[in-house]
Amino acid sequence: MEMSEAAVLREVKGFIEANKLLAEGWQLLTVIARTCVEDEFQHTFYILGKPAEAKQRVPYKDML
Repeated sequence: MEMSEAAVLREVKGFIEANKLLAEGWQLLTVIARTCVEDEFQHTFYILGKPAEAKQRVPYKDML
């Protein structure tokens, strides 16, 4: 799944939470590392997505 195909996006910190979502059917879209404001350490963030239900999907041409 491409990020543009996701109806719902979720960003989580750490592999434990990411693995829980993967087990629930979420799909991994990308992994990023960035510094958290709270502790100024670099952490790994996982971006996961779920596709829209077939009835919710809108053809791209109709979005323009």
